[in-house]
Amino acid sequence: MNVDGTMQTLTERGLVEGVGRAEVVGRPPTYGTTALFLEYFGLSSLEGLPAADELRRIAVEKPPGRSPRTRPGHEPAGAISDAT
Repeated sequence: MNVDGTMQTLTERGLVEGVGRAEVVGRPPTYGTTALFLEYFGLSSLEGLPAADELRRIAVEKPPGRSPRTRPGHEPAGAISDAT
């Protein structure tokens, strides 16, 4: 999964900033949240964020009958549309 564009947007908006590089193969950049991030989300500290395991338990509902990347009338080749 490539998140470069997402991280660039968050950086440009001042919500995250580069804080270093990970000590793993490829040395990917690491990021931290900014004071603006906390203010934007109404948090007084990072302790107000939910734990990662809590986020994994949140149910995400997908629209029935189609992929989230397609719109009616824009199905990939070979797809069968129920639009009439």
